[in-house]
Amino acid sequence: MEYGALAIAELDKGIHAQGPQWESQRAAALDRFEAAESYEELYGLMSQLASGAGGEHSSFVPAPIADTSRAQYAPGARFAKPTVTSSQGVTTIALPAFLGTEQASIEEYAEPTIESIRAAVPNTSCGWILDLRANRGGNAYAMLAAVGPLLDDGDIVGIRTKAGAETWLRSDDGAVDNPLYETIEAGFTVDGPVAVLTSSSTLSAGEFVATAFQGQADTTRVGKPTGGFTTSNETLTLPDGSLLIVTTGWYLDRTGRLYDEALIPDIVAPYTSAPEEADAWLRATCRDQ
Repeated sequence: MEYGALAIAELDKGIHAQGPQWESQRAAALDRFEAAESYEELYGLMSQLASGAGGEHSSFVPAPIADTSRAQYAPGARFAKPTVTSSQGVTTIALPAFLGTEQASIEEYAEPTIESIRAAVPNTSCGWILDLRANRGGNAYAMLAAVGPLLDDGDIVGIRTKAGAETWLRSDDGAVDNPLYETIEAGFTVDGPVAVLTSSSTLSAGEFVATAFQGQADTTRVGKPTGGFTTSNETLTLPDGSLLIVTTGWYLDRTGRLYDEALIPDIVAPYTSAPEEADAWLRATCRDQ
């Protein structure tokens, strides 16, 4: 059935989709696809295939669950959005997880954040805190668009596939380009140090955002090691609306370093005190002191 052909073509891109074990799993799956009379009877198999092809960061989301997520992050829905707050020369941006995929939803998530950052510039003499501690992932492009003004121009973060091909995202005047969506323009960048907060709950796309700041001047990471899902996923929407999420590559920071494990903070701090440690780091070199 077409469902199986589409799935196998995507699964073959997985970082573990090679060798005798995968070939055996793949062949058995093709037989199951041919015999299947409904999509639903393949759901368990699809979960097994996702794990086999891509590892623990890959997954299969059945149509009913995928439909719920799409509704939760549809344009106009009341999903969590970033917050921007300033206090005594330090501005904190809390960046929540975001699973939206529609351009309008991405704009609802990112554009107000960009404007709040712009408004905060006059009140930010000491620096910026980017709080990713509770960011469990989703759409990395939306998240990077929201905080684009904090990123230096140039290549900021990349992905390397198992075949060695590399794809890079660039930032230009606060706008981060991407291969899937319309670029959200900012028209400005900020000048100041950035402290990125992480925890074990910082996962996947949250880790991608943290990686984008790795190697940038006047930037440090504060908190606990991340969850260790520093691999890139592709998402395929299948004919019934289910989502096949396959890990196809690894993160690269702007220096070209490849990541396949947790991101380790420069300053280790408990979850609750990480903001205070970041604030202290920023104030140590604050130009207003």
